[in-house]
Amino acid sequence: MSSNAPSPRVRHDYLLLHKPLISARTALEAFATPEGVEAYRGFPNLISKAQTLLPDLQQLIETMPPEFVAARVRMALDGVPLIAPVDHDIPTGLMGD
Repeated sequence: MSSNAPSPRVRHDYLLLHKPLISARTALEAFATPEGVEAYRGFPNLISKAQTLLPDLQQLIETMPPEFVAARVRMALDGVPLIAPVDHDIPTGLMGD
């Protein structure tokens, strides 16, 4: 995080306290609240920087409500995978032998 500024994950406007050169993580943290999604959705440079950690951020912003976007951003920040591992073994008899 830049200097000792608080994380924008807590409050979106904390982003304004950071030095001009912010990390990709700080950029992504700016979208961790619905208010942050609304406030920063029109800043392509910020979205582009955040997309290095969450490549589908722009698509999420364009297609989902801010609450869902913020929830997905928090999941990414916490390291939660979007898709859980899938066991591709089909139980015997399920597909009609």
